[in-house]
Amino acid sequence: MLAAHLAIVPMIMLTKVSIDLASFAQVYLFFLLFAAAACYMHWRAMHLFKHALLASLFGLMLAIPVLVSTYAAISLDMPLADQRLIAMDKAIGFDWLRFVEYIDRQAWLARILQHSYESFALQLLVLPALLVVIGKSERGYGLVVAYAVLCFLSSFISVWFPALGAYPTYQLSAAAMQNIDAHFGYFFVDQFNAVRDHGAFTISLGSAAGIITFPSVHAGVALVCSWAAWGSNWLRLPFLLLNIFMALSAISHGSHYLVDIVAGVAVAILAIAITSLVIFRRGTANQSAVGTYVNSQPRPSSPAAASD
Repeated sequence: MLAAHLAIVPMIMLTKVSIDLASFAQVYLFFLLFAAAACYMHWRAMHLFKHALLASLFGLMLAIPVLVSTYAAISLDMPLADQRLIAMDKAIGFDWLRFVEYIDRQAWLARILQHSYESFALQLLVLPALLVVIGKSERGYGLVVAYAVLCFLSSFISVWFPALGAYPTYQLSAAAMQNIDAHFGYFFVDQFNAVRDHGAFTISLGSAAGIITFPSVHAGVALVCSWAAWGSNWLRLPFLLLNIFMALSAISHGSHYLVDIVAGVAVAILAIAITSLVIFRRGTANQSAVGTYVNSQPRPSSPAAASD
């Protein structure tokens, strides 16, 4: 987490983006309060609750450098990629307008996708703690790490693929929709244009938005959360179903092209591979070290010696 925050410094130095620290003060205040609570839990030997709190807390605090990385990437003002992304959709035979029109005619499906889309932040906050509580702490912390890796990789890739998204590009207004709430299809556009157009740009928490279209972070997080929940027999199927809907909702409600979803899933696979290599290899190394220590201890040669 510290490394992620330190990474903000070169981002600010190399781009025109700066941070309104006062707007983030409340977040850091919550961090200090939760950190104090974690210290109290450690003192009272409430280790399970401490790790559950820390898993969620780390995810919350990583959101700040992740947010800065997205603005820094888009601020480089590369040419818009929407037409290239539309061409990719057409090349694989996907008709975005027809798909969204179908969803809009199904009120029940549009409602399910809406709730699924909005579960993004809640999953990232609740699922790590839940996994720790049920004894899957490696998966809980792995989810947090994979999320950070996914977002930083996506920010790097998005430097060459800045895009307004499907709703503005197809000029499909929110008022034209019957059942789809297209709010998030336009929510980020002002921030997207501002960070590209202004000579200098200051990120303020009150107006910040997710401004990356390609790859889709929503689709990537859907896979990461499904992977993390797969370690639990009773969590895997509910979260798999929820995240299939969340990935689809990124098209109908999040203004993403289908290729954004494909790219988001691909980046998530890479993020999971990196996380597994780091966390699970480290866990294996720790277990090996414990085993070596135990095996190196002198053992009694007879039952009688064991009772001495």
